Amino acid sequence: MALLARLQRKGSFQLNNSCKDKTLPILSRRTFIAGSLALSCATALGFSGCESNTADDRIIRVAAADCVDDYDLLKNTYPIIVSACWHVFESLYEIDKSAGEIAPSIADGEPVQIDELTYDIKIKTNRKFSDGSTLTINDVYASLNSVREDALYSYFYDFVDYGEVIAETNTLRMHLNYSIGNLLMARMSLIRIYKSTVDNDNTFAGVIGTGPWAYESGDASNNSDLVFVPNEFYTGNNKANAEQMI
Repeated sequence: MALLARLQRKGSFQLNNSCKDKTLPILSRRTFIAGSLALSCATALGFSGCESNTADDRIIRVAAADCVDDYDLLKNTYPIIVSACWHVFESLYEIDKSAGEIAPSIADGEPVQIDELTYDIKIKTNRKFSDGSTLTINDVYASLNSVREDALYSYFYDFVDYGEVIAETNTLRMHLNYSIGNLLMARMSLIRIYKSTVDNDNTFAGVIGTGPWAYESGDASNNSDLVFVPNEFYTGNNKANAEQMI
């Protein structure tokens, strides 16, 4: 996160993304080690050179080697899609990887224990999607159910019996099959909250979140750039400080 923030403030880096040839050479152990060392050195040099004041200074350029043919956000393992989702969507709770701490994001405070297997999570009312529409408790409920039923990592949520919407207090009530102690917030941090009324039609156009970045254009399946711009409706603590992310 610190590196991303530095890139957003100071500069950019760019590598080529090509999907024309998917055939990769088989590397020997010696070649792999040598190549890894060389790449490490090149990466270090590249990042240390992000202090320029060029006309391109406010654009983050990120390399990706993915040839994407599936935009299913619940089952996707393409690094470019996963990485983009980190910046476009928010979770109930976010993990600060540099500090090793978990803090509320979309959630308005920590889970409140009602009984041994029941917790209430109140949702903030000031969150908006990048299209200007307001995030609702129903979006949170739908995201939780989608992950439990159809996501690649749905087995992480076997501890959830079912969720319940308490609309009057904008609260998600979670009924558990068994207690997981203080891991509840960490597990909830893996669920990215998306707009439940949007069908992405297996394209990136349906990727609408409340995070600091918003999808603008591009299609990773035909080797074109995916372009992201700051979400003008973002109200969180990690605002995008660059003009574009490509």
